[in-house]
Amino acid sequence: MFSPLIPEEVVRGNHAALQERIEKAEKHINQSNGGLPELSAAATFAAEYHSGIYASHELEALFSRITPEFPPVKRSHNYSTPRVLLVMTQDRGLRGPSMTVHRLPRLTGPSVEHTIVMTNQRVPAPIVPGTTQVVLTGTPMERIRKLQLIASQHDAVIAAVNPADIVAAIALANRPTDAPGVGFLNLAAQTHWVGSGAADFVINHDEASTTIAANRRGFRRHALTELSIPVPHASQPAKTRQVMRAQLGIDEKSVVLFTSGPSAKFRPIEPGLGFLDLVTPVVARNKNTVLIAVGPGDDHAWSQAAKTTDGRIRSLPLGTHVHDVRRAADVYVDPFPFSSSTAAIEAGMEGLPVVACSRYGDDRSRILISGVITFAYQSPEPWKFQDQLQYFIQEPSYRRSCGEATKIHLQSVHWGPRLEAQYRYLIDLLASGPASTPIADPMAPRFDVTDCLIAAFQHNRLVTRPEYSRDMALASATSCHDSIGTI
Repeated sequence: MFSPLIPEEVVRGNHAALQERIEKAEKHINQSNGGLPELSAAATFAAEYHSGIYASHELEALFSRITPEFPPVKRSHNYSTPRVLLVMTQDRGLRGPSMTVHRLPRLTGPSVEHTIVMTNQRVPAPIVPGTTQVVLTGTPMERIRKLQLIASQHDAVIAAVNPADIVAAIALANRPTDAPGVGFLNLAAQTHWVGSGAADFVINHDEASTTIAANRRGFRRHALTELSIPVPHASQPAKTRQVMRAQLGIDEKSVVLFTSGPSAKFRPIEPGLGFLDLVTPVVARNKNTVLIAVGPGDDHAWSQAAKTTDGRIRSLPLGTHVHDVRRAADVYVDPFPFSSSTAAIEAGMEGLPVVACSRYGDDRSRILISGVITFAYQSPEPWKFQDQLQYFIQEPSYRRSCGEATKIHLQSVHWGPRLEAQYRYLIDLLASGPASTPIADPMAPRFDVTDCLIAAFQHNRLVTRPEYSRDMALASATSCHDSIGTI
């Protein structure tokens, strides 16, 4: 029996509060600003406070009502060199959506023309070679019209935007039949995101997210497609294992566990059942074992874990060079309760076995660890997870063989000819134009234990947002440039 930190009554209250915000937005929709501030407030609330739904058809209908008329379409229709528009909210150049958008043009090279548009860029954006990059400026409605104009000149549109990005959701709705098709990357499978009314296809990174899009967002199966997370090999050789261990002050004979993600992914969503509750006892009883986490920073719980293990649990800030630190590791331990799938894939592609706790089984684990289901060594119960981690620590030949098997599998899926073919198929699919009836009937809200767990995770994310934003800003400052065009 699960005991989420957020009770059902809170999720029901969130749903009522969201409906109030949507009703308020509708009352302002005929104002000169189109009610955009109220619509943005509703979208932000839906993304941050789980309300039992993953898509609001009422909200999408309001977007459709204020969408400006789409400009005349000027597509190239040159399918030997198609023009693809990649839409982002903000490019920080670190992980997640930014890294996916940066890597897609590398799959095809110059045979596909890529344009990257940022709808709300607040910091200088990193340069992405081989692409045209544009930052939209002006009022929200001005940015909506500019995005429409750019989209009308492309053959396919892929939106990799934040869950509350109303600029993309409004601009890409109500397109004519000769307009390019639009696919929304399902980057936040566990939360509400706007744009379902504009999406012809939902692009999922894994089968579990596809199932969620059908069961909780209401998309018909023909409107769901998959694209594996692109993870190429490092273009520059990382520091050797010996050099990195020496820099970290770790003995060559030690077993190093590694994990990565912002602190919200490690915080409990049930009392006493967080990542550190499970891992600290294992590290404490294995004196030759060190755990290094990149992301949580100086979180209080991590400081306490460091004291408990005589400094053998270390937490580094988000801006730390993950690739170098990972070189010192023997095992990747996925964050719990919420997975960090891109970090897990990168670790697995370098030959580290990936260990995960899938306590929230069935539908719950498919939401919380959907990105690692196919390759992680999973245990459904905390004590079984601890036993499995113990076995990886004490059996070097086992962890090496598991790591090699993981590497072979992931390298075939997440880069190379197979992924390029998958991406080109997606481009062709979108270039065929808007799809018919991608969404079935609206989905009714649900307030079961899964929804309470998601609400608890979102609460943790809000609590840790100041430190996460700080670390993101520090990390971004080292890699961004201000030489990108604006309109």
